[in-house]
Amino acid sequence: MDPSIENDPTELFDVVMKDVADQTPLPGTNYVASWYHPVTGYDAGYYSYLWSETIAHDLFDSFKKKSVFDVATGQKYREAILDPGATRGGMDMLRNFLGRDPCVDAFVKSLG
Repeated sequence: MDPSIENDPTELFDVVMKDVADQTPLPGTNYVASWYHPVTGYDAGYYSYLWSETIAHDLFDSFKKKSVFDVATGQKYREAILDPGATRGGMDMLRNFLGRDPCVDAFVKSLG
């Protein structure tokens, strides 16, 4: 690869796209600055990643209230989430474990 393009992200991206995907971006475009996922139907996938992270923080926050090694909380998690598996809906299992609807507070707090 030509070392002179290492400091030019557009040229570097064009070379990599040609080498890896055999695609050449259209002249006059700034493909490296685009984020095409939302227009290709992947927006729901990104939403689900954030929602699953939100739920994970909310669940883990329940463990942190006493200790991440708290046996009672672990047992409650096992009975409410792990044991039922796919026999119950996910939201029902969450409500059963949390004692409420899931919320974004722990996730937002994790963002600083």
